[in-house]
Amino acid sequence: MQDQQEKEAPSKRQQLAGNDAENIAVQTDSAELVQVTENGLKLFPQPVAGDALDPLNWSTTNPSIDRQLLHVHLHHDGDVPSFPALQEQYSATLEQVNWTVAIPALGLSLGPLIFATPADSIGRRPIIVLGTAVALAATVGAALAPTLPSYMAARFFQGLGWSCAILFAAVLLAELAFLPETLYPRDLMAASSALGGSDSAQEKNSATSAAPQLVRRTKELPFLNVAPIPGIQHPNPLDTIVRFFKTFKYTVVPISIVTYCFAWYWWVLSVVTLVPVAYPDYAPNIQGLLFIGLILGTLVSEVLFSGRLSDRLVIHFTKRGAVKTPEMRLWLIYPAVILTAVGLVVWGASIDQQYHWMVGQVAFALFGAGIQMGNTAVCAYAVDAYPLQSMAVMTFYAVMLNMSAFVDPFFIVPWIEAAGFTWAMAGHALITVGVCLPVFALLHRFGARLRGAAGEPDWTNPEFGGARG
Repeated sequence: MQDQQEKEAPSKRQQLAGNDAENIAVQTDSAELVQVTENGLKLFPQPVAGDALDPLNWSTTNPSIDRQLLHVHLHHDGDVPSFPALQEQYSATLEQVNWTVAIPALGLSLGPLIFATPADSIGRRPIIVLGTAVALAATVGAALAPTLPSYMAARFFQGLGWSCAILFAAVLLAELAFLPETLYPRDLMAASSALGGSDSAQEKNSATSAAPQLVRRTKELPFLNVAPIPGIQHPNPLDTIVRFFKTFKYTVVPISIVTYCFAWYWWVLSVVTLVPVAYPDYAPNIQGLLFIGLILGTLVSEVLFSGRLSDRLVIHFTKRGAVKTPEMRLWLIYPAVILTAVGLVVWGASIDQQYHWMVGQVAFALFGAGIQMGNTAVCAYAVDAYPLQSMAVMTFYAVMLNMSAFVDPFFIVPWIEAAGFTWAMAGHALITVGVCLPVFALLHRFGARLRGAAGEPDWTNPEFGGARG
């Protein structure tokens, strides 16, 4: 559950003034009891009082949340092929083998555009199961592929399946733990709860108030639901694609996400695909162990310097009397850029100068920590800016992120061959620092003005009414 976005001008969606730790529930009018955090920030969205089927009323130890968390971790590791084995089996060049890492990213980028609409209609779980099945079948096909083109085709469908398993499992986990579960008829149930206050209201609105009690939702739905979820407005088949392009109008989203993806994140593919080239004397299983530094840096950053730290920064600024804005999330960008740049430079130099492998591990840890910190800051900022459109924002992010991962492997090998590791990685670092720092600084300063100029989107997530746009 996340804190509601605060507008600069007072509005119905504006969070409560004051930061009194005792104000856990505050009466805002005769019909609405608003829940706030211990720091006085209005919770968004509001749980539906008395509804045991509202995910926001579930404990965070709920088994369904734990299962989704496990599912995300199990599917979040796309396999990286053994480059020497592929080169030998298919008589391929290093550049061609690099393409086998790019092709799944293309599938990952197209998956959200294809499957987000049915996921908004029939639910997340069927799409997750479908994606897992596709990825499993494609993995078998990749293992048996007789030629390089057939292997690449299998890798594409691996990416397409992963996009369902990874994105929608992550979306469902986020919705269960932090956001309203998409496809829970929140507006309908909230209206029913509010109408139950007096007999006259019930008589006057009998059709409206009785209908929600009959709506099957969350735990009452079949495990593999194939029918449209009742109680919500379902999107048209092309709504996801239309909204993807309409998102460009809301400039803080494309500016932040495109900058992160194409001036920062895509260097992950440079590092991942170059490990076999950087450490050619090591066996493939040892090369795999060299990713431990990257993993540790990512985990430490996630635990210590990502979401919770971002929330604490927001609380810190609001306690000092500032108006809560999404731009408060961007403070973590600056140290993240520096960590990423230092990690890239140190790793590039360690390869050309043949430093001890442990130097490379330290560089990987710094690089992974910077990438993850930036990833969390950008995602939190974009969703905080448009919480009612979080599904469209996450789809936009997934498409752009994986498109950048698709592009990078096509140019990194020629760059390394022409400049060497030291200068290629230094170039990566210069691009990240030279582009990301000024762009995010300007966004930090003028983001509120850009959001005001763009206006409000003409659609919402299905649970908020899902007006078509």
